[in-house]
Amino acid sequence: MRLLKLVIENYKCFKGPTEIDFTAGRVEPGRNIFLIGGMNGAGKTAIMEAINICLYGAKKTVIHERINDNQRNKQNARCSIELCFETDGAVEWTVKRSWVSHGLFPPPSANQLNENLAVVVGGKKTSGMSESRWADIRDTIIPKTAAQFFFFDGEKIQEMMADERSEQTLKDSMEAVLGIAVIRKLIKDMKNILKEERDNRPPTSEKDINVERKQLEALEAKLAKKTELIEQARDDINEFQSELVALDKTFNDKFSPDQKSQEKRDKLRRQEARLESRRHEIDKEIKEYAEHTLPLSLLIGYFPELRRQLDAERRVVRSAAVQDEADSLATAIVEATARPETVCCHREMSHSAREELRNRVLAVLRGLPDEAEQSGKPLELFQLSAADATRVSDRLAEIERDGPSRFNSLLMEKEDIASKLENIKEEVRKASIADSDKNDFTKLQSDIKSYSAQLSRRSDERSRLIDEHRKIEEQIEDQQRKLDTLYRDFAATKEHKAFITRSQTLINLLNEYLDLVRKSKVATLQERTFEMYRRLASKSDLIRSVEIDSESYRIAIRNVMGHDVAKHNLSAGEKEVFAISLLWGLAQTSELKLPVVIDTPLSRLDSMHRDRIVADYFPNAATQVIVLSTDTEVDRSYFSRLEPDLQNTISLQFDKARKLTTIEEGYFWEQPYG
Repeated sequence: MRLLKLVIENYKCFKGPTEIDFTAGRVEPGRNIFLIGGMNGAGKTAIMEAINICLYGAKKTVIHERINDNQRNKQNARCSIELCFETDGAVEWTVKRSWVSHGLFPPPSANQLNENLAVVVGGKKTSGMSESRWADIRDTIIPKTAAQFFFFDGEKIQEMMADERSEQTLKDSMEAVLGIAVIRKLIKDMKNILKEERDNRPPTSEKDINVERKQLEALEAKLAKKTELIEQARDDINEFQSELVALDKTFNDKFSPDQKSQEKRDKLRRQEARLESRRHEIDKEIKEYAEHTLPLSLLIGYFPELRRQLDAERRVVRSAAVQDEADSLATAIVEATARPETVCCHREMSHSAREELRNRVLAVLRGLPDEAEQSGKPLELFQLSAADATRVSDRLAEIERDGPSRFNSLLMEKEDIASKLENIKEEVRKASIADSDKNDFTKLQSDIKSYSAQLSRRSDERSRLIDEHRKIEEQIEDQQRKLDTLYRDFAATKEHKAFITRSQTLINLLNEYLDLVRKSKVATLQERTFEMYRRLASKSDLIRSVEIDSESYRIAIRNVMGHDVAKHNLSAGEKEVFAISLLWGLAQTSELKLPVVIDTPLSRLDSMHRDRIVADYFPNAATQVIVLSTDTEVDRSYFSRLEPDLQNTISLQFDKARKLTTIEEGYFWEQPYG
């Protein structure tokens, strides 16, 4: 994929149709960097937002807030963003989103905005393009979950690396970039096909099967509702976090607390956030232990007898399978051995000879010992499949390993965390700055406290929803097992049985393949990330390895002593360098050939890290790299070093009087490029 053109109209500081031509400049091999210069507030972030909004959409409230102020004050509540790009095979796409108010009375509100989506492919406009249809098409080009790894800004990736829970948050996104999500989708589709095939079997009691099926459908509808609530909670949390960041910035800019107090308070807040996070995790672990492990651990004495029963039923099933298939096996053996090319002298075996051979083979197969007859057929209590029996055995072993010591340690750790939190809150109060303006100070503090409380409440609510979601998933699994048992009891044709067996075998193979691919991809990602980190980091000789868990995607940085390096202990520059290394590793490991758009990449880096980012990352990040920078980031020195890789340069000129941005060729002090 390659970006060709972006047109912005009435969005933030861009008024009339403002076009950026990404094909302009020197189109030569090796010149892959398109440099956009702009002072703070000139519209660099607006360009990044416009690309994302055009591809993935946005809420009407977001668009309404970002319509150009001058135009909105004139009741001109309209806005549009157009993005033109080229995919593999030189197919040109144009996506345009426009919003216009349909209200009769000014001033227009967000609810009065009417959105229109238009998509042109190869010069032909697609008719009836809905948002869902476009999402399906778009995700084959650049999945929404992968966009954050290719369109990003320096501050956000620092925040990503500062969050100890970022690996879990990024798991789905990383799998989408690495191509693992496609395999998961295939497995899910195969399971749906298998479910539909089972549903098509004629039941002996339609009433029973319908009752169980309706219960399953009700649970699935309930699960879908919970998923929707979780996503809404996630969006609310993101909005609260954005508001808190803005309030904190306003507070710090206005009251300018001394550096030491600020650093101490920030450190205490980070400690408090980590402890609160751990306390939530402990509560979940205690709840899960009490619900799932504790009741079963009281029955450990019965586990050996349970295992013996499971093993006995498995042996009986295997023996019965051989006896049931004796006829078909005998026929298959005769067909394979009676062909002319397998018989002496290449002669056709007569019909009577075939029958005699078949009878002999059949006699041998039916003469095999039946384990059930030899040892006495056990009472079939469970009638589990091989896979379910294995899961039961694994669960028994897991319960035997866990003991009350884990439960006690969780309680002790929770008490310790509560004590530490109380101490931290007291220290935060002591480290608070003195107010210079009573009313503004009190209001900002009140707003920050209010948003923090809403964020905490919404986070707790989301955790509760996730717990409920997991319980419903378990109920669905139980209900599905009930249906599976009913389906096994219904006589089906051999074709149905063969199809189901082949489908289940294919699902098992896909799961094995998924495991192998995931481990291979994560190993490559780990290697590529560490490779770039060693090139970019100033303290790379102090880091021995970067390890990424192939199951949880937890990222561990190990020092030369083999100990974990906590990411929150890294400096802002080191966090950004490591995040950039991870993004580069993902881009190199994935098969997505996408452009990279970077906003304010050097703002918090020291000179050594800046040197390495400019020299090693920018030229190698992708075949098309769009850098949005201030004059203090890519300065004259860095501009000279990037010159051999530059395709084109433009600058954003902001007119304070008119509050609008225009585009000029050239970069700050440079004449038009190319």
